[in-house]
Amino acid sequence: DIRTVELSLNGGLDRYELQLDAQGALQVQGRIELSALTQAPGWQLRLEGQRAATAEAEDLRFDLSGEGERGIGTISGELQQGEQQLQLQSVQIRLDDDQMLRVPAAQLSASGPLSLTASAEGQWPLAESAPAGELRLSWQDLVLADAESPLRSDQGELQLSGRPEAYTLSLRAAIARAGQAPTPDAIGDLQLQAQGDLQQLQSLVATLESNFGRIEIDGQVQFEPLQADLALQTSGLDT
Repeated sequence: DIRTVELSLNGGLDRYELQLDAQGALQVQGRIELSALTQAPGWQLRLEGQRAATAEAEDLRFDLSGEGERGIGTISGELQQGEQQLQLQSVQIRLDDDQMLRVPAAQLSASGPLSLTASAEGQWPLAESAPAGELRLSWQDLVLADAESPLRSDQGELQLSGRPEAYTLSLRAAIARAGQAPTPDAIGDLQLQAQGDLQQLQSLVATLESNFGRIEIDGQVQFEPLQADLALQTSGLDT
């Protein structure tokens, strides 16, 4: 339910600004600024926006400048959904002539039911002709508090390699119950491997090993409609 909408465009060919303001059940405010459009061969793009609703708010800034198909920029801001908050701290990105999106360095943190500090780096193809890519996300001090048994992961890594239509996903993390002393008996080693595309994850194998035993899950997950075909095996667990 949006009661009023106001859209305005200001500026000239070398720079213009687009503003949007909507009021109602969903309140939206945003601004897009394009500059240096007539100063060939360079260009610059800046997007800033805010959105507010009953349980979510956003405050993002995206700056990108470049020449031809190349560009370099930063993304920063905060995202919030209910009690969950994510902070992007000057995420650096780069677009190159080989149609690859590169992330030389990215720092982010989260607070709320899920809390962590993380860093990311890598490159990812934006076109079929681009080479395969690899993205890596590493985290520290992850706590999942909104669960029946709160969990923590002192460190872990998620890696994605390939391209959107054919990629490999891998994850490795040390996990334990939150609030439990980090002794060898309390920590489990979680590993996951999968092959995937835009429709599904195939050949998924996830294992959790600790001194209490081993749990293994394998199968596949389809994204749309969301459904899973998984098998669970255990060994060495106390009964």
